[in-house]
Amino acid sequence: MSLFQSLAYRRQAVSVSRLLVSAKSIFENTGVGASILIGLLSLGIIWLGIWYIASEDARRTEISRYQDTANLARAFEEHIIRLIQAHDQILLFARASISKEPERFDLAKWAREQQFAADVTLQIATTDPDGIAHGSNLGMPAAPLDLSDREHFRVHAETTKDELFISKPVLGRVSGKWSIQLSRRLNAPDESFAGVVILSLDPSYLASFYESIDVSKQGMVLLVGLDGIVRARVAGFDRTIDQSLVASTLFSRLAQASSGSFLARGQMDGIARLSSYRRIKGYPLVVVVGLSRAEVFASVEYRRILYFVMAGFVSILVLVFSAQVLRHQVRLWKSSNIDPLTNLPNRNVFTRSQGRSFRCAKTVASHLHCFSSI
Repeated sequence: MSLFQSLAYRRQAVSVSRLLVSAKSIFENTGVGASILIGLLSLGIIWLGIWYIASEDARRTEISRYQDTANLARAFEEHIIRLIQAHDQILLFARASISKEPERFDLAKWAREQQFAADVTLQIATTDPDGIAHGSNLGMPAAPLDLSDREHFRVHAETTKDELFISKPVLGRVSGKWSIQLSRRLNAPDESFAGVVILSLDPSYLASFYESIDVSKQGMVLLVGLDGIVRARVAGFDRTIDQSLVASTLFSRLAQASSGSFLARGQMDGIARLSSYRRIKGYPLVVVVGLSRAEVFASVEYRRILYFVMAGFVSILVLVFSAQVLRHQVRLWKSSNIDPLTNLPNRNVFTRSQGRSFRCAKTVASHLHCFSSI
C-alpha cells in the first residue's frame, strides 16, 4: 500500500470517527432523542385514535341498524295483526250470517255485497260436514269438490274448539292460486260440526309491507309459522313461500326468546343479514325483517377508508414537522459546538467533556474509597 493510500484511509477513518462522535454528541445534547420519541408517540396516538374511531363507527352502525330492524319487525307485526283480525272478523260475520239461514244462504251474493278487497282476499268458501265445497264467491265447479283432506278442514272436524286456523300455503282447487287459508268451524243448531268457512289470502299481499319500507336491494321481510313453514318471504325481487326454516338460526333463537336480533346467512340465498324477529302476539306466526350486512357496512367501509387516508395525511405532516424540528435542533447545536472554519468541536464541547470526565473520575474515586474502607 502506498503512502498516499495510507494517508487517505487514515483521513477517512478520522472523518468517520468524527462523524460518529458528532452524531453521538448531537443525540445526547440536542434533545433529538426526545423529539424522535415525541414524533413516534404522536404517530402511535394518531393511528390508535383512528382505529378506535373506525371501530366505534362500525359498532354504532351495527347497533343502530339492529334497532331499525327491531322497530320494523314491530311495525310488521302490528300490520299482520291488523290484517288477520280484519279478515277474522269477515269469517265471524259470514258464520253469523250463515247460522241465520243455513239452507238459503247465498255466499256469492253475500260476498259481492261486502265488497272484499280483491288484492287481499282471493276467495271465501264453505264446506259441509263431509268436506265437500258448499259455496264460493268464485262460483262452484261442475263436479263436487272434496276438501276433506285439507288441513284447514281437518283441524276443525277433529276438535270442538272454536279457534281461528291459519294454514300453510296451499294451491287452491277453485282459485288455482297459492293462498293462505284462514278458517273457522261452522256449528249446527245442536252445536255439532257443520263444516268450515274459509277465507283465502294472497301470500304476496302479506309481504306487501316490504314495499312500504326501505330495506335496500338485499333486505328481507319474512312471515313464517311456528311450524317452520314460510307463509310469505320477500327479498329484493324474489318472492317465495312454503319453504321450511325449522333448522335455521331463527328457530334456534326463537327457542330462547320470543323476540330478538341476530346475524346469520340466509338459508335460501346465502346473504348475511342483520335481522330482528318477533313472535306475533295471539297467532302462531313470526315476523322477521333483515338488512344486508354488506349494504349496511358499505358506508362504514367507505368512512374507514377516509379515516385512514386522513391518518396517513396527518402522519406525513407530523413527520415533516418532526424533521423540521430535528433539523433546527441540529443547526442550533452545530452553531454553538462546531467551529465553522475547522469543522471541529469547539471549546464548549471540550468543557462539557471535561465536566463529564471529572464527574466520572470523582464517582470512581468514591467507589474506591468505599472499597478500601471495608
